[in-house]
Amino acid sequence: MELLSQFKTFIRDIMYVSKLTGTKNKKGRVLLSVILLFASFGSDLIIIVTIASLFQDDISNNNFVVNFFVNNLFLLPAVVVSRFLFSYLDILNSYKLKFQIEENLRVYLLEEIFDKTNFSMGDAFHFLNSFALSVGAFYHSLTGLIASLIQLFLYSGYLIYSDTQSLIIIVGGAAILYLPTKFFTKRGRTYTHVDWEAAREYNSQLQKILENIFLIKLLKKVNDEIANFRSVLKIYYRAHLDSQKVGTLTTSFPQFATLLLLSILLAFFNFAKILTLDFIGVLIRLFQEFSKVNKNIMLVSNNHVVIKKLYEITENSTNNFKGNFSVNTKNESAISIKNLSFKYYNAENYIFEDLSLEIKKNTHNVITGPNGSGKSTLLGLCSGLIYPEDGTVSSFSSKFGYVGVTPLIIAGSLKDNLLYGNTKNISDDVLNKYLEDFGLFNEKNNMDLEKHISNKTLSSGQLQKISFIRSLLGDVEILLLDESTSNLDINSKNLIFDILSKSSLTILNATHNADDFRTVDNHIKIKIKDDKRLIE
Repeated sequence: MELLSQFKTFIRDIMYVSKLTGTKNKKGRVLLSVILLFASFGSDLIIIVTIASLFQDDISNNNFVVNFFVNNLFLLPAVVVSRFLFSYLDILNSYKLKFQIEENLRVYLLEEIFDKTNFSMGDAFHFLNSFALSVGAFYHSLTGLIASLIQLFLYSGYLIYSDTQSLIIIVGGAAILYLPTKFFTKRGRTYTHVDWEAAREYNSQLQKILENIFLIKLLKKVNDEIANFRSVLKIYYRAHLDSQKVGTLTTSFPQFATLLLLSILLAFFNFAKILTLDFIGVLIRLFQEFSKVNKNIMLVSNNHVVIKKLYEITENSTNNFKGNFSVNTKNESAISIKNLSFKYYNAENYIFEDLSLEIKKNTHNVITGPNGSGKSTLLGLCSGLIYPEDGTVSSFSSKFGYVGVTPLIIAGSLKDNLLYGNTKNISDDVLNKYLEDFGLFNEKNNMDLEKHISNKTLSSGQLQKISFIRSLLGDVEILLLDESTSNLDINSKNLIFDILSKSSLTILNATHNADDFRTVDNHIKIKIKDDKRLIE
């Protein structure tokens, strides 16, 4: 009953993944795999029995197919080539299906990340990479399991048909393999769960380090971060190694058991006079399929762990908190936050709980706090890029601009980058005036709007200035800054904020150092106490 229940669960989940990813031509591909499996099985039998008949005459007496190939041995190489071709096409067909599922799932997950926005960067990266690979592997291994079972029944059927006494060997072999397979499968699921959590932590740690690499060096925390990173990697690769151990034992045990059994029968019971060459050949192929069945059972079970996570993600899709953010042009404040609570998807602790905050119009608001305190999250909540689970956020405008520590630079010209996302018709004279005001280039002859730029051709300071100009060109009313001046010298910072102060913008400026700015109207301090964020 347990096995039947698991089989129903797997079938339900394979249909669920298929529906979610919208993968086309599934039935056609599965049917093609079945046809190729039967063709491979037939080719195998012809090769094994024909070769065996050359050494034992009695095999071909009553088999017209074998007699045909024995009398036309020149066709045997063609059968071998056909066998290879059938196997190749089957693998190609199954992997094409796997890759299409991964492709569609990655697109689906990216759409969810854009839509729900409550995924952390680490989780988002993990879902789009290793998570999608695991779901694709689940589908692929389940298809492989079905294929292996078909092959197993075909070889078993042939052995029983040719020699009914072989039923004892088949049943005995299956009984011997059952308990080890069950044990290894359970252990494999345990290691896969550890592997999954370790992979999430790895992605989270890596993202944190790369986003804050300059600050980590500045605060002389490199050795601590490397030590933490190494400890995460040890857990990650230990789980990998444990899974590899179990997988190797699961895959190799059936062949080991087969050869051990044959060696015992031949060495101690004189079975050499009873067993025929074709029987031995097909028996070995049978237990090779047992190995594949064991391997695919383990892979299906291991990768099935992530399907539960996929259900959680789709359940998250139903948690629509968009109504908790609104734009009201009649607001007296620029941004009004009331009783806000927010946590990221699958997180245990809330970033903010019962937070209330008022941001006045046309003010420069600096937000400070330690790493991980939620400065960037607060910017996202204020702008409606992230929705609170409880409470409300109301903004007087929907015209937001954003400048981060890593400026968005697209492959294209300087003009393309300045106007990215801008639908207005802006003249080159206006663009050149901004470039001149911001001092993007020391020499005027460098101000070629059609010049191709990248993050390698310009300095980090120049890239950030481009982001500032891009925001102002969009006629924004609320400007979000996230460590946006970290790569600028003091003169450039003063220049930019002199320009911004004349623009009557509401500025939310998340930074580690409030002293860098001359004119600050409001200082929002985020402090962490007992894992709770407090606003001062």
